[in-house]
Amino acid sequence: MLQFQFHNLIIRKDLGSPMRRWTFSILLTIAVVTATAFISWLLVYVGFPSPETLGILFVIPVLFSAIFYGLVSALIAAFISVLAYNFVLLPPIWHIGLLEIENFTKMAVLSLVAIIASALVSRIKKLAGEALQRERILSGVYALSQDMLGISNIEDIRFAAEAKLTSLLEVKVNIILKELIDPSNESLKFCLNNNTPTGNGTKHFPNDKKLYLPLNGSKDIIGIMCVEGSTSKPLFSESFSSKILATLAAQTAIAIEKAKLAESHEKKLLEVRRDKFLSALLSSVSHDFKTPLVTVIGVFSSLKDSPEIINNFAHREMVSGGLEEAQKLDRFISNLMHISRLESGIESIPKEPVLLRDILASAMKSLRSIIGSHNFSISTSPNFPLLKVNSALMELVLMNLIENAIKYGPANGDIKIIAMYDGVAATIDIDDDGEGIPESERESVFQKFYRSKHGDSKIAGTGLGLYICRGIVEAHGGTVTAINPHDGKGACMRITLPENTLIQVAIEQEIEYL
Repeated sequence: MLQFQFHNLIIRKDLGSPMRRWTFSILLTIAVVTATAFISWLLVYVGFPSPETLGILFVIPVLFSAIFYGLVSALIAAFISVLAYNFVLLPPIWHIGLLEIENFTKMAVLSLVAIIASALVSRIKKLAGEALQRERILSGVYALSQDMLGISNIEDIRFAAEAKLTSLLEVKVNIILKELIDPSNESLKFCLNNNTPTGNGTKHFPNDKKLYLPLNGSKDIIGIMCVEGSTSKPLFSESFSSKILATLAAQTAIAIEKAKLAESHEKKLLEVRRDKFLSALLSSVSHDFKTPLVTVIGVFSSLKDSPEIINNFAHREMVSGGLEEAQKLDRFISNLMHISRLESGIESIPKEPVLLRDILASAMKSLRSIIGSHNFSISTSPNFPLLKVNSALMELVLMNLIENAIKYGPANGDIKIIAMYDGVAATIDIDDDGEGIPESERESVFQKFYRSKHGDSKIAGTGLGLYICRGIVEAHGGTVTAINPHDGKGACMRITLPENTLIQVAIEQEIEYL
């Protein structure tokens, strides 16, 4: 306990002002030199045979001062040690002769010892400090990984990393995700685009007060680590070596990327569960509704043609409206039933040659009740070939696309159906003059159960029509896409059929649907 207290007394840093610490070191140095001189005199007094050799003892206070208080104190200790040696050991004793060559030699030797010892101590302290810093950083990296273990939320990961890194580096640290980076900040922008550190202490934007480090994921940069110092000292220096900061940035990037993967995986699991539930529900509903709906349509059809209904305007309107709604529900249920066929695979669907005009005529006839006052324009290129497709499924595709054009276009709007053939592939465009589809949603509208936020919620639907259209056309080897409308307004859906679904026969395809 006494040894510990003495050690603290020697090296303590809390003595107040620098002047008080300096005075304490000088007084302690003088005390050590005095103690050495007293021991030397005592040895001579008891009969030590060679007093001159006791001069080696005066190296002790020099080393003591060099180790604990640095070069200046060690040089002062060397000077005082030479005086004390001369005073108690060299004849005449109790007399100081500074002009003697031996004193200058001893002064030079002790000064050299002080310089060498101070340099060695300084180097050792530096190495020890670096070792402690590495140990602290490694412990911090381990603690950082432990803190983030089990956290799958990106925001929680970010907050945990910022708190731990701020505590570890003793400067403010912010984690900026890629999607939240301010494009007006040139340092941030350069760091992101060039995947290199920028800002304080680097060669890029060195006058910036902050240091920016890229957080590299397995494939791309996922964010930026922003280190903000509290002093004018460069952050990218020995205090924060590039290797240490790079290690911390890599550890943070790994944790954030793992959180992103976990969130993405969880989202996909939820989507799969949702799709399974909805598919099972819709399959059950469609099968349970199909049989009674056929009966309802049959009853309405019979009533519509009965004399009692024909001769009564009010009853005729009620029966016609009921039949129209029942037929609409029948089309919805048909779409639901076709989902199961799509998801179970319909690559082996039977195909036969059929005229486009026949498929269109049948589709238009089925949609007669909702056509209303829409204006249809249908044109085909003179060399348009026969189609080798499943006529029933292709009719369903055209019905869905034309029905969408009717639903989302104005009441008296124009709908254009344009069929073209370039000698390799055939295209069929259904163009309306409604509100159109935002370019950002032109791919999303083909996803199952997707409902566009652009006016789609105002109109009844299941979000299945375009999904079914794409599945059927892709089963034929073709594609369905949303393209820019021909006249620049509304929406345009394009069916593209490959050469193996076409039979080149020159036939005039006049289409009559009314």
